[in-house]
Amino acid sequence: MEDLYIDENKDLNLDKNKNEFLDTTMGKIIDNTLNITIKALVPDIIDDQVINIKDAIIEGGFEEGLEELKRSGANFKESIKGIITGEFKTVEQMKIAIKDGGILDFVSVCVDKGLKCLSEKTGIDNKVINLVSSGKDLLVNQISSNIEDKFTEQLEEIEKLDKYCDEWNKAYNEKDLDMINNIYEKIEDSMKNIVQIESVINKVSNIKNLNELINSSGDFNLSDEELELASKI
Repeated sequence: MEDLYIDENKDLNLDKNKNEFLDTTMGKIIDNTLNITIKALVPDIIDDQVINIKDAIIEGGFEEGLEELKRSGANFKESIKGIITGEFKTVEQMKIAIKDGGILDFVSVCVDKGLKCLSEKTGIDNKVINLVSSGKDLLVNQISSNIEDKFTEQLEEIEKLDKYCDEWNKAYNEKDLDMINNIYEKIEDSMKNIVQIESVINKVSNIKNLNELINSSGDFNLSDEELELASKI
């Protein structure tokens, strides 16, 4: 097993900024899934207890789960970090994150830790804790399934974006100003719907810069210096 790579410059400490984590793709999925599943396991539960249970599982479970993965090592490297942050360097890293049971294993570790933290938490009725704990498999499966569904949906959106980029390049080669602007609007709309993938962002940034240069000058005959600048910005 290779050592898990974690960029120490990227804040993955959930109790340091829980709101930041909940704003990530995975954070939103986990929060929403826990909310629904906890209420299904304990139908008469009050909202304050749902919040306390979610806090215990998210803060204790996913923080501790990440620490355990860092200690034990895993072959996901940047992919496991991408699951946490919603940011990947390449599309391939995203694919690795959703295959071979990676998400299921990761979520299982985190939910285990979260339920242990929950059992030690005061202010929550033991009957409620037991009901939630008995639904561990449901929690793991629902969270994992929802994350995998979201990432699969994202991959489909990225494939669509790739087609738009190919169409833009074709229009660029044909020096069709109206067409590149029309396609670029589709690219911008598509970018709003995908997770942050460095390679995709770089590709789109280059297209954006070229699109702006062409529109500002009204000329497709860009100099070597302009082409180089567009690729670096």
